Amino acid sequence: MLSLPVFGDQPANADGMVKKGFGLTINLLTLEEQPFREGIEEILSNPKYSQTVSTFSKLYRDRPLTARETVIYWTEYVIRHHGAPHLQSPVMHMSFIAANNLDIYAILAIIVVVLLLLAKAVIKFIIRKLSSKSKKVKKQ
Repeated sequence: MLSLPVFGDQPANADGMVKKGFGLTINLLTLEEQPFREGIEEILSNPKYSQTVSTFSKLYRDRPLTARETVIYWTEYVIRHHGAPHLQSPVMHMSFIAANNLDIYAILAIIVVVLLLLAKAVIKFIIRKLSSKSKKVKKQ
């Protein structure tokens, strides 16, 4: 395979493909005829790529059930168990605030605000002490 990743997850998928030995990738922004031709020729002439893809294909297809049988099995499973509540995510039973951790973020925000106010008060105190000492002049 020769990939030309454009956006989103495509660059990461292309890097994974190269690392696993499935093919090569070419940057679409710097695409030129010669590197493109060399990439295609490399993939077509080197049996390493077709062997790697063939091995992965065998692993992927070695399943106890086909995709259709898997869908049928899980659909029947959910029907048999009346919606299978034991498989539902706990988020289904949480409030919006808890599910999105808004309560945690609120506590953290309060802590940050308190620390900033405390730091401001300490700095103000230090500045007042330093400025009051410098204003005192000895009289003789």
